Amino acid sequence: AITYRLAIDEAGITNTAYMRAAGQNGIPCAFIVGKDGHVEWIGHPMQIDEPLKAVVNDSYDREAAGAEFAASQRLKEMQRELVMLRREEKWDEALAILDQLQEEMGAVPGLMSMRLQMLSAAGRNEEASAVRAELMDAAWDSSMALNELAWTTAIGESPSAADLDVALKAATRAAELTDEADGSILDTLARVFFVMGDVDRAIEWQEKAVEHSDGNASIERALDEYRAAKSAEGESDAGEATAAEASS
Repeated sequence: AITYRLAIDEAGITNTAYMRAAGQNGIPCAFIVGKDGHVEWIGHPMQIDEPLKAVVNDSYDREAAGAEFAASQRLKEMQRELVMLRREEKWDEALAILDQLQEEMGAVPGLMSMRLQMLSAAGRNEEASAVRAELMDAAWDSSMALNELAWTTAIGESPSAADLDVALKAATRAAELTDEADGSILDTLARVFFVMGDVDRAIEWQEKAVEHSDGNASIERALDEYRAAKSAEGESDAGEATAAEASS
């Protein structure tokens, strides 16, 4: 059910002035208009908290944000070609395009994330691990980017111990940036601990995630999963102890 207000203006004037003017055709899409009337930021509503806080506190870097937005638009333009190359497993061609984009735009997190995905799909795990660590450093002050990095690493196929260390650092930093009050980020941190085999810490953080998730069913199911794993772990330990006593 929709729990927020919806509105539309006459003749779609706002859509023309904002969405069309900014070349946006996907929803949801949010805009931050600054104190002087300039559009400061455009993006998904889930990513609005950090730039909004910076705009309100007068610490927003408009030039850097503009460059990042231009980079994201350029990535969107090339995404269809990269998807086709990935589908055809033409890894070298895809990576060559990413090299070209990096020369144009520098090492922006969105581009690095795309390179990480491509290297992982290609099975180039050592190269992927190096990019994963670089991406964490580049996104150190972005809770959303760090959360995405940690989550995709944790749910990936057989992540290495080194990759999980990066995921843990990224998820921990994301939790710090959000004052340990974002349910989805705490959910990621708990998942990383669970994949690392630390079920107790997973339960601890997942309980906090539930507290801050406003009844999110998937987060609650994850807590049930971790508790079930803990229970099975206890039964296994008890069975081993009984077997040891019987043999002595």
